[in-house]
Amino acid sequence: MSRMTVSYESAAPVGIEFLSPARGAFGAVGGILGSLAAIAILLATVGIPVLGGLLGLRWLRQRLAVGPAAVG
Repeated sequence: MSRMTVSYESAAPVGIEFLSPARGAFGAVGGILGSLAAIAILLATVGIPVLGGLLGLRWLRQRLAVGPAAVG
């Protein structure tokens, strides 16, 4: 027959286990805020040039549609 030894140790003391979900939630806030900042930067770098191009096309269309002003 073979012999097997099993040892058991708790991962955390009982008092700290009560606050661990709250600590985990507050620890995740940094990652969430970092992701939101990355999305905002991405939207700004893509959105501002696209918006500028659309507004430029709108301005150009209005400028060409009016024609030269009448003198006199």
